[in-house]
Amino acid sequence: MLAQTPLLTDMPASASDLERVDIDMQTVLDFLESVVAAPGRLDEHADLLESLGPFWFLRRRLADGIRLLRHAAATCTTGACTPRTTAVVTLSLGSALAYSQSAEEAHELLTSYTFDDVERIVVAGDRDPERRTIRLASLALAAWVGDDHALAGDYVARAAASLSSASDGIVALVTATSALCELVAGEMAASLEHAHTALALSTERADPLAMHLAAVVMGIGSLFDGDPRMGLRWNDQAFRAYLDAGGVQICDTVEQRGNHLAAGGEITRAAHSFAVSRAYATDAGMAWPRLPFTHDAIRGCRDKDNAGFEAGWRTGSAAAREAMRTGDHERFVGM
Repeated sequence: MLAQTPLLTDMPASASDLERVDIDMQTVLDFLESVVAAPGRLDEHADLLESLGPFWFLRRRLADGIRLLRHAAATCTTGACTPRTTAVVTLSLGSALAYSQSAEEAHELLTSYTFDDVERIVVAGDRDPERRTIRLASLALAAWVGDDHALAGDYVARAAASLSSASDGIVALVTATSALCELVAGEMAASLEHAHTALALSTERADPLAMHLAAVVMGIGSLFDGDPRMGLRWNDQAFRAYLDAGGVQICDTVEQRGNHLAAGGEITRAAHSFAVSRAYATDAGMAWPRLPFTHDAIRGCRDKDNAGFEAGWRTGSAAAREAMRTGDHERFVGM
């Protein structure tokens, strides 16, 4: 079952695979516990641990992933694992911590190996020649989510430099991640151009993860342009694509929706979205808010209509609890 869990670029066919792994999670965790405790087994399955990186966040299992990777890192400190395994585990733990926005520790781990070190220690042992580009794109995306934007830009630039021989799926993912990095760097024209390219590629390939990332860029770009209604439309597309990719940890997408609604003056709906986002994030052990605009947006909403904000917050909190209990995450599309 785990051998069939897709890598980051294989999301078009992965929603059912991820769900299948999630349903039998106790068996998966028991197997992985045996892997991370034994140096020989950890050497054998290090690539599997790395490829599971997106699963932990997408399926609201990040705490489990971090716990297992910390155990794996402790096993590596015994000196019984290969240098490649130690590097793969270190970078995987750094990525998981970046998704949880444990910024300081994540940065320390993600920069503990230079790019030359990664090439020499890790890439030399890759079985799949495209694994290097996938890894760099994965690290870039994790660093971006963790607000380590300069590091994300360095990773994605190196991934983009090797796209001439990459498959279309990897090109779509790297292009969308480039757009995210350019967005926060203030390079709006380049960001939107890459986002449009990623949208075209992801539509052609039915690649929901790349489509999600590109739509996120377009939505934030609309917010910067002062067009929250267009931002909401992009957010709807991003949300649907994310669900198609197998994602059920919806905190970031819904939080961004709250920012669009707040910018449009829809106070009660914004509060509803923010409450849903917070419930999903805190249920997974993550701090909230996770996006840089949210504190100011909430303050502005409360200043304009505190009673309306409180009403929306109450209904959103209740709806989130029910959705997490029943698994009905789709109910929040278009809310």
